[in-house]
Amino acid sequence: MDGAAKNGHLNVLSGYMPIEVKAAPPMDEAAMNQFWDV
Repeated sequence: MDGAAKNGHLNVLSGYMPIEVKAAPPMDEAAMNQFWDV
């Protein structure tokens, strides 16, 4: 997923899960892709 699509995806999810998203620790690209592709 490219940066823009990923950011849009995260922004949409943050609308539903603001606490979980804001509390999530920083992750590198590979971990981020694995996390959101599940």
